[in-house]
Amino acid sequence: MVVVATVTEKEIDGGVEQRIEYEGRRFGSGMREREHLVAWLGERRAEEVVVEMESTAQYWKLVWMDLEPHFGKLHLAQAHSNKAPRGRKNDFADVERLARRVAAGELI
Repeated sequence: MVVVATVTEKEIDGGVEQRIEYEGRRFGSGMREREHLVAWLGERRAEEVVVEMESTAQYWKLVWMDLEPHFGKLHLAQAHSNKAPRGRKNDFADVERLARRVAAGELI
């Protein structure tokens, strides 16, 4: 399992969103890597986190349990319901798309 994280930062000017910047990073699934993920998200002051379940396996639960005590709002997304257009699979693009869906209230 590989964990791909993207932090979304919105710049607000006069109540109008000007731009969105994405910063992405890939993490392993071991305990230390998951600790680095939590620290990295904390340094960037993440407020909402989306965990995408790419299979029916239980691997996402370890990541969820590590994130839950540190972040107020977690979302669990099923990859099949939030998939990209055919032939466009890319981990970083996928997490950016999920971030946009969360912001728009369209995450399934």
